[in-house]
Amino acid sequence: MAKRKNPDLYAVETDVEEAEKKIKKHRRRIRNIILFIIIACAATLLGLFVFFKYKTYYGYKVLYTTERTDAAATKFVRFNGNMVKYSNDGASYIDFSNHLFWNQTYEMQNPRVDVCGNYLTIYDKDGTGIYIMDETGVKGSMETTRPIGQVHIAEQGTIAVLTTETSSCHIQLYDKTGKALAKGEIHIQNSGYPLDIALSDDAQKMAVAMLDVTDGKVKTTIGFYNFGSVGQNEVDNIVGSYSYSGTFIPRIEFVANDRLYAFGDNQLLIFEGTQKPEESAKVSVKKEIRSIFFNADYLGTITENEQIENITMPTEAESISDVQASQKRESENGVYRINIYDHNGKQIMSRNFDLNYSSAEFLENGEICIYNKEECEIFTIGGTKKFDGRLKDDLQKVFSGKGIRDYTFVLSGKTQKVLLQ
Repeated sequence: MAKRKNPDLYAVETDVEEAEKKIKKHRRRIRNIILFIIIACAATLLGLFVFFKYKTYYGYKVLYTTERTDAAATKFVRFNGNMVKYSNDGASYIDFSNHLFWNQTYEMQNPRVDVCGNYLTIYDKDGTGIYIMDETGVKGSMETTRPIGQVHIAEQGTIAVLTTETSSCHIQLYDKTGKALAKGEIHIQNSGYPLDIALSDDAQKMAVAMLDVTDGKVKTTIGFYNFGSVGQNEVDNIVGSYSYSGTFIPRIEFVANDRLYAFGDNQLLIFEGTQKPEESAKVSVKKEIRSIFFNADYLGTITENEQIENITMPTEAESISDVQASQKRESENGVYRINIYDHNGKQIMSRNFDLNYSSAEFLENGEICIYNKEECEIFTIGGTKKFDGRLKDDLQKVFSGKGIRDYTFVLSGKTQKVLLQ
């Protein structure tokens, strides 16, 4: 008996090419969807980044507060991820939660601090006491026989000390234990009066700014010394000297082994060189400099706003409000001007502000912070005002955190970890 065929079964002819086209189309659709999601997410993240980068915050949320007990006129400096507070009676190394690492007592009339890497020095300006510290405590201390003018420390703990007398000045190098390494004498009548000294991070180079006012004319000379093999072939280790007539240069600073900044009353100078520093850039300054601040990459100055000179008083035909609005536009909302230059001398930012500030500095994240006891403003390196706020307690120091909105406010008697909002 023959088997009957199942009427529900039948052969289907498959178009292989058509199937492959549909599969490829489906895959393209999936790829496009994934690509769209990636682009959308990237655009969202970029938008959020731009929003937070250019947003101005006027308030902040206190994440936690740590109480402190400070001596009178205590000052603060960032050191090795934490901070050192110091006064006339002593210094303490603490973290932002007020955990004590070490404490050192002393008696100084005018304590000053210089920091480089994992070392810092505390010295009594116009006094005779010097301490050299690292994160574990005192590594060395000494007493000079002459009043101290300046002390600078290198990253391995070596210090350069400028001491002064009526007719001469002395410059000496000491290691971190206080052992003398080198010394020299400067006769003021012959060479001029030393304004400042600077020591490179590796302690191989030193610079001295000398003021000469002979014949009633101001001239500043910056001399460079090299204590390595290159300098040993030169007379008194001097490897370069540059004079600037009509310029008063009270501050010089090595910001790297091969880079020095010099801040004059009418110009800024940048020197570069691993062995024999040479002038690499010069910036003319037209307005009187009120403040300077810097880091390894940038120089900052604060001057009066040039546009303020062009503001006129109202006439009888003008209303006060109209003139005030006009003045506000002309002065760009500020009587002071921040100017930022890179290490090539190129101006990268200039903007005005009104705050009657007492301090101006670069934060660890590269932002510019200006503040007084009650108010604080923070600017990005691009000139955007990031924060403009008032504080409830006397502000003494500001530190940036790891996050884009994280900061630490060191206030009178307490430390606050805050989040801008």
